[in-house]
Parts: sequence; structure tokens; C-alpha cells
Amino acid sequence: MLKPVEQRSVIHQVVNEIRKFVLQKRLKDGARLPSEHELCRQLKVSRPTVREALKVLETLGLIEKVRGRGAFVRRPARPFGVRSRHYTTDEIAEASLLAHEVRLIVEIRCAYLAAQRADENDLRHLEMALQKLTKALRAREAPTAVLADIEFHSIIARSTKNSALLTLIATIEPIITENRRNTIQSFDSKALAIPHLKIYEAIKRRDPEGAALAMKQHLKELMEFLFPADVA
Repeated sequence: MLKPVEQRSVIHQVVNEIRKFVLQKRLKDGARLPSEHELCRQLKVSRPTVREALKVLETLGLIEKVRGRGAFVRRPARPFGVRSRHYTTDEIAEASLLAHEVRLIVEIRCAYLAAQRADENDLRHLEMALQKLTKALRAREAPTAVLADIEFHSIIARSTKNSALLTLIATIEPIITENRRNTIQSFDSKALAIPHLKIYEAIKRRDPEGAALAMKQHLKELMEFLFPADVA
């Protein structure tokens, strides 16, 4: 059975609860998730909340939604023995800096490869995510901005056409999402929108070096903000 969740950080909790359900039930690739109605009933949350949570899981490549049929589990290859798991609050706090160091290494490479490999569909979705993020930042709508930020970076990872990179990012996503909230609530909206625009523009003009540099500058600024005592 899925457990009801509290109303604080509802979407993130629903995402984690569904991930735990998939792992505990050992659902195989292609297995159908409970219907939206059933998820609402068991989790005791609204339908829009469930839909946003499913959108996050789909963006991370962990499920696939098929119109008229429902949502299905996706099991990407895990060549490095990496397993998705549920992180406790204490683990998230302890692992934040380490996760961001991994992110700094991996996402710079993702931006580089995305500038080489992104197709027109990837670029269109990346632009849409950027517009959504920019609009949410201007309106100071932190929950929407967090989801748009996750979507933006996940699209870049998908654009590499490398499932191992996407899997690695999905593994640390629950950790860095917590820091996303703190950053978005504290940062000036323009200070966050501009780096994302630079990353998008470099990818669009097929500039791998420029995309990697823009991503590096963005993530370094975030780390300096989140971990001032640990980042030189």
C-alpha cells in the first residue's frame, strides 16, 4: 500500500512515495502504475498534485505516460550498478555537497554532449522549460520554478542520448531537489534566469565548449551560495 503524505512539499513527497512503491513492489519495466484516481485515493492528495508528480517522474525518465492507458515504469540500463532509492532527510542533508560535486562533473559533460546531439524536438522542449522557469521565477512561484528547473536540466541530460548519464542524474535528483528550493526562494530571479538562458543559447547554436562553460559557471555559483564554507 502507498502511504498518505503530509501537505508540506507535497509534490516532492508524492514523487518519493511512488518511487518507493516501484522499488518495494519490484515492478518491472513496462509495469502499469495505479491510476491517477487510485494514487489520489491512497496518497490523499489532489489530482493536479499527482499529475505534477508523474510529470517529474516522466521528466527523470523513470516512467512513461501513454495517453488513454496510464503511466508505466521505465527501467533504464544501469551500467554502473547504480540503483534508484529513497533517501531519508538526514541522508539528504549529509550528502548534499557530495551530490553537487557529482552534479558539477556530470552536468558539465551533459551540456557539452547536448550541444552536439540535441535534436529539434529536444531544443523545442528545452526552450519551453526555460520559458516556464523564467515565468515562475519572475512570479516568485517557487514550487513551479523547482519543477521547471528539474525539467530543464533533465532535458539536457536526455539530449545526450546517453542513458547512463540520465540514470546517474536521476539517482541524485532527490538530494539536489531539496537545495533547489532553498536556492530559488533566496536567489534573485534574474540571477537564476540568466545562467539558464546562456546554457540554452549555447546548446541551440551547437557550441559544446560554450555550453559546458555556461553550465560550469551556473553550478559553481550555486555551490558557492549553498556551501560557502566548503567551496574554494
